[in-house]
Amino acid sequence: MKRNKHRTSATRPKPNVGWLPRTARLSLVGAIAAALSPVSALEVTGSFSGFWNQPDQQNHGLILQITSQSNGSELGVGYWAFYDQLGNEQWLYAEGAITGDTLNATLFEVEGVTFLQPANPDLNPTNPVGTMQIQFTDCNTGNVGFDTPTVIVGTGGFKIQRLANQPGLDCSGGIADNVPPSAVPESFDIDLLPTGVYPDASGDVEFELSPGDADLDIDVEGLPVGDYIVQVGGITRGTVQVEQDGDDTEGELEFSSPLDDDDELLLDFDPRGEIIDILEGSTVVLTTVAPAVGTPPGGPGSPTTFGQDDIELELSNEGVYPDGEADADLDVDDDGNRAEFEVDVEDIPVGSYIVQVGGVVRGQIQVTLDDDDEPEGDIEFDYPGSPGALLLDFDPRGQLIEVLESETVLFSGTFPTMGVDDDDDDDDDGSDDGNSGDDDDDDGSDDGDTTSDIDVEFNNSGVFEDGDAEASYNADEDSASFDISVSGIPAGSYSLVVDGIVRGTLIATVDDDDDEAEGDLSFSNPIEDDDLLLDFDPRGTLVEIVDGETQLFFIDFPVD
Repeated sequence: MKRNKHRTSATRPKPNVGWLPRTARLSLVGAIAAALSPVSALEVTGSFSGFWNQPDQQNHGLILQITSQSNGSELGVGYWAFYDQLGNEQWLYAEGAITGDTLNATLFEVEGVTFLQPANPDLNPTNPVGTMQIQFTDCNTGNVGFDTPTVIVGTGGFKIQRLANQPGLDCSGGIADNVPPSAVPESFDIDLLPTGVYPDASGDVEFELSPGDADLDIDVEGLPVGDYIVQVGGITRGTVQVEQDGDDTEGELEFSSPLDDDDELLLDFDPRGEIIDILEGSTVVLTTVAPAVGTPPGGPGSPTTFGQDDIELELSNEGVYPDGEADADLDVDDDGNRAEFEVDVEDIPVGSYIVQVGGVVRGQIQVTLDDDDEPEGDIEFDYPGSPGALLLDFDPRGQLIEVLESETVLFSGTFPTMGVDDDDDDDDDGSDDGNSGDDDDDDGSDDGDTTSDIDVEFNNSGVFEDGDAEASYNADEDSASFDISVSGIPAGSYSLVVDGIVRGTLIATVDDDDDEAEGDLSFSNPIEDDDLLLDFDPRGTLVEIVDGETQLFFIDFPVD
C-alpha cells in the first residue's frame, strides 16, 4: 500500500541571481483558464523540465525548468521564444508557483540591454508585462494561456508539445519523478483503525517509495458492501469499492507512480505524515496517521533506526590463523540518511572467506596482497546502495558476526547494540561489545546510568475530566522503550509532544467492551515490531498529549 502528501505551492521569493527578474504577484488569466483542458490527476515535477514546441505555430516554443524550493514547494521558470506581430524575434521570461498540474506565472520583459553588456548589480532591466498559465494534460502535452498588453502580443493561448527532456529524468506526473537516485528508499505498512461505526471493520495501508517508483495500496475489509471515499490529508483521492468475498467483504484502491496497471490511479500526492480516512458519506469509519518517514523495504528501517552511534567491534580470533585480525564497523552519518557496515580482515592467507551475520551468509571477503605484500580484504554494505558495496538491508546490531573459511569459523563476535564515547575508545578493546558497564565517565548509553524503569500517570488538564493517560520508560545498556496510553477521551487523533517537539500521534478508538475510546503509542531502540524509533530521551522533559493546540494531559517526566 502506498501514500503521498499533497503539496501546494506558494508564490516564490525573489531569485538570488543577478540576471533573473524579480518575482511579481501572480495574476491568473481568467478568460484563458476557462478554455484550458480540465484538471487531471497530475503533479508537475522536475521531469517536466525541457524543451517544449508549439506544434500549431512556426518556430515558437518554451524552455521550462521546474525546481524544488527549500520549503518543499516547486517553482517553475521558463523562456518563451516567439515572433511579434511584425516578425521580430522576441522572448519573455516566466516565473511562478506550481499547483498540481498547473504553472501560474508572471511574464517579464527585459529591455535596454545590449550585446555582452557588463553586469551591473544595481541595474534591473526586467519589468512584469503580464501573466501566463501552463496547464499540462500529461507528461508530453499541455495548454498555455497568456495575457499581456496589446503592444506586446495581447491575449491568447496555444498548445505545447514536449521536444526533449533532461537525461535521466523519467516523467510519470507522480511523486516518484522527484525522487533522486541517491534517495533512501522508504516504506511503511500500517493498520486502518475503526472509529466505532463498524467495530469489526479493519484495513491496511502500505506505501513504498524509491528512486523512480512509488506505490500506495489501501485495503479494507469488514465494511458493508458499497462505495467508500478515501481521503489523504483531508483531500479526496479516490473511491474504494467494497464487495462480497465469501463470508467477508473487502475492497482495495491502488496508486502508483509511474502507473503500473490500468486499474491503478496516479500517485500524485505524498501520504507521509498525513491522516488517512475511509468515509461512508461524510462519516469516517476507518482512520490512521501515516508516519512522516518510512523504513527501507525489507530492511531494518531508515538509517536513523541504527541510532546515531558509530559502533566498532574487534572480532575474536578462533586460533586457525593466530596472526590474523578482523573487525566490524557500523557508521551512520550525522544527518541519519546513510549507513555503512564494513568487515575487515588481515594477515590471513590470500583467498575467499564467507561473512555471516546472525547465521545468514551476507557475502564474501576477497583477501589479496596490498602494496606492501601484506594480505588484507574487506566487504562493505551501504544504505542506500553505492558502487562497489552491497546493500545494507539487515541490522547487524546484537547479531553474531562470523568470518569463515568454508565451514570453519576463523573470527567471531557479537556486534554491540550501542556505541561508546570517543573519549573511551583508547580504554576499550572492543571485546566487551562496546558496552563496558564499569566506566563512570561514559555518556550513559553504555553504563548503568541508562538503566531505568519509570511508570507515571499524567496530570489531567480538565478538558476531558474522565480521561486518563499513562507512560512508562524502560532502558538498560542494550535497549530502551517508551510507551504511552490514553483512555476515556473521544475517538480521534492526538499529538504526543516531548520537550516542545511533536514525536508521534495517538489514535484513540472505541473499545468494544465499554464503548470508551483508548489508544497507545510505542517507541523502541532498537526498533521492534510496529514501534516508532526512540531517538529522544523523555526523562527530565515536559511530556504532553494535545488536541491541536489544546493541552489534555501533561507531566514533567522524572529522571529516575
